[in-house]
Amino acid sequence: MFHNTQKSDLDPQLNLRERHPDFQTYFDRYDTLSEETLSQFPWQTDISYGKHRLHTLDFVAAKEPDSPIFFFIHGGYWKTLDKSSHRFLAKPFLENGYAVVNVNYRLAPEASIDEIVDDVVNAILWVGSNNRELQGDPNRIFIAGHSAGAHLALMSLLQLAERKEAIAEAIRCVYCVSGLYDLRLLMKSYLNEELRVTPKIAKSCSPLALPEIKVNADLRFLVGSDETGVFVSQTHLIHELARASGANASVGSIEGLHHFDILYELGDPMGRLSQELLNLMKAERG
Repeated sequence: MFHNTQKSDLDPQLNLRERHPDFQTYFDRYDTLSEETLSQFPWQTDISYGKHRLHTLDFVAAKEPDSPIFFFIHGGYWKTLDKSSHRFLAKPFLENGYAVVNVNYRLAPEASIDEIVDDVVNAILWVGSNNRELQGDPNRIFIAGHSAGAHLALMSLLQLAERKEAIAEAIRCVYCVSGLYDLRLLMKSYLNEELRVTPKIAKSCSPLALPEIKVNADLRFLVGSDETGVFVSQTHLIHELARASGANASVGSIEGLHHFDILYELGDPMGRLSQELLNLMKAERG
């Protein structure tokens, strides 16, 4: 599964801010839309799930008990960004009355990627312990992540399943948008100056380094057609491994979108991604 890509070839595919010099306009719009969503719904913000200052999450309780729970993990190459800029992604699910949880985690280089995975695992466990406050159905949790968040979504499920945590069975779908699933690639890139991925971490925290992907949850892998080759290939490789392992996995390419604008399709109530995930949530009842 591991491609011996030279650093000189890999860096341009990973340096998305260089590829999209207008990246800040996307981040600014994320912020504006998130501020609007914050004002439109009764958010509980910066709720602690651990001891670190970034062990926090935001949530909106469902309108009715036993509603599905949408849990979102932001990206930023495990080293940047914040949940506050991603509240806009909750809007389609809040409009349907569902519970929403939006999580922060420690960032590199302060934390290593295996520690970051632990953070997300603990945040998911918090959801299991607080589903009454969320008015959520403890058996209908839907986890979505973008970029590094997609990796963290899948890796967290795998760790919960390996630990035989009961909540692993409650996760109905992991919805992975524009992810990277083989950390061995990062060891060859400029990103590793901050990420500090070691061979041990790459082996233990790379879904594509595993012999199989054995989970009961549905797995959905998405990527924009205008993303770089490494994101496209990683998306198809993880789908192939999951399918070969017997998982209920599917893959989709979203035409005309790249790494930054694909998120609008999840945050727009009529977006292609939000509509698909809402349909999955409505189909998974009881």
